[in-house]
Amino acid sequence: MDLKKVCAFLAAAFLVVDVFLLVLCIHSHNNLLYLSNDMVENAVTFIRSQNTSVEPAVIKRKIPDNAIYTFQTENATLAFGVASKLSDAFFSGMPVSFVETPDGVSYTIGKSAEAVASLRVYNDSFRFEYAKTGFRRDSLALSPDAFSGAASTLTEEQKKAADTFLESLNSVKNARSAYTLCGVMNVDGGVYASFSQNVYADYPISDMFVNVYISDSDGVAYACGNRIFAAFSRSYSGTLTDGINALASLDFAAVESILSERIVYVHRYTGSGTHYLIPVWEIAYLDRDNHAQTLYVDTVKK
Repeated sequence: MDLKKVCAFLAAAFLVVDVFLLVLCIHSHNNLLYLSNDMVENAVTFIRSQNTSVEPAVIKRKIPDNAIYTFQTENATLAFGVASKLSDAFFSGMPVSFVETPDGVSYTIGKSAEAVASLRVYNDSFRFEYAKTGFRRDSLALSPDAFSGAASTLTEEQKKAADTFLESLNSVKNARSAYTLCGVMNVDGGVYASFSQNVYADYPISDMFVNVYISDSDGVAYACGNRIFAAFSRSYSGTLTDGINALASLDFAAVESILSERIVYVHRYTGSGTHYLIPVWEIAYLDRDNHAQTLYVDTVKK
């Protein structure tokens, strides 16, 4: 009987110790991943002493732990699979036909004499173009910047059409598309909408975007932009620079005001067959002439 009490006591003691260690571990982990308020306040004081304005909320308190991602396959190789997914999603699986072009590849959906849509992929970049037959192709050649300041809402029906289209641009079957809606323009007969391509969650890939025209009567009628069709593989994580040290890369003598900082991914290709998506800090600021500028800072500590 006494032995059972001793065992029960020891078990309870070990449980208390385990809970304590777990709490301590979580607390220590959070302290390692987040800048303290004192560190942020000291940084703001220093930056303002350089006659550069900045708000404490601009400095990201979380120290990034974003991984580097890789992919191998080029868009042109994956274009048939994407065209087939578009056919399945919007045209009940109509046949897909291949046409080689001088600057890339093109796929038509539907019988040659009765094609209902086409997907064109360019060899020199990640550019692509999709159009339903009869849609004027030059009507959406816009930079994502054109959507800045525009409304950022879609109706449920428009959002459903966009979701289906963007998921079809993934080469992997049943893959979910990660994106951010950047802006919406209301036009006659529908809307123009711009979406960033994200690695995951809300981490966009610089210069990767999709502009779409969503018709009130015909769904997604046209789309163009830069899009990586390949699936990403998590490669490794380095020790990353925090938000304060990222801002230290600025030449404060030339900076009037710091507007924002965030983590984005940039594409790098070394020529070895492997493409890399690398996290960097994107810092938006105004120079002394109040012109908007952007600085990209490598997040990996030197």
